[in-house]
Amino acid sequence: MAGGINTPYELFRKVGDQLHVLGMGDLEFWYYLSAMTEGPHALLDINGAASFPRFKAKAPDFRDCMLQVTSLGRDVLAAKSDYAHTNIVDKWIGGLHLQGKAPLWRWDLQQRTIVLAGESE
Repeated sequence: MAGGINTPYELFRKVGDQLHVLGMGDLEFWYYLSAMTEGPHALLDINGAASFPRFKAKAPDFRDCMLQVTSLGRDVLAAKSDYAHTNIVDKWIGGLHLQGKAPLWRWDLQQRTIVLAGESE
């Protein structure tokens, strides 16, 4: 989104070729994008649509909606805030179960692997 992409479809087109590298398909990408627009601690605001539609639902107004990074989203991108500390996490990613308000596992960009929180700092 930092490159000027601000609609869900443009964003999907931009990252679509990279989804397999991230280990996810289009449905999972849609789920995560939707989740980032929900709740009191959303990372993205959606403007121009009542809500994020289900994957196969027809939503003509959604085509023209705009995504905008929230103030929390900007803080997370700048590493000033930790999204996992604002929401209770309870999800499986592969064989790794992340849960609680401060998950123990993090992705290490340099090592390109998961590490225990604080291990790569």
